[in-house]
Amino acid sequence: MNLLIGTYLYSRKDTAIRELVQNAVDTFRLKQIISEGFTPNIKIEFSNQKFTVEDNGICMSFEEASEYFF
Repeated sequence: MNLLIGTYLYSRKDTAIRELVQNAVDTFRLKQIISEGFTPNIKIEFSNQKFTVEDNGICMSFEEASEYFF
């Protein structure tokens, strides 16, 4: 996790948050091209020391996440 949000990848930790939102926007653009009638939706939530970005763009399966991040 430190690799993804620490200063190793970004000089500021809050840059990782911007990247999460930007990734969602990028997938919205792609999905609008390949799926007629697609309506983008993004949910950003802060609760109990947890930050969540959820979107309905192009998703990554658990297996894909495991392969690329672990």
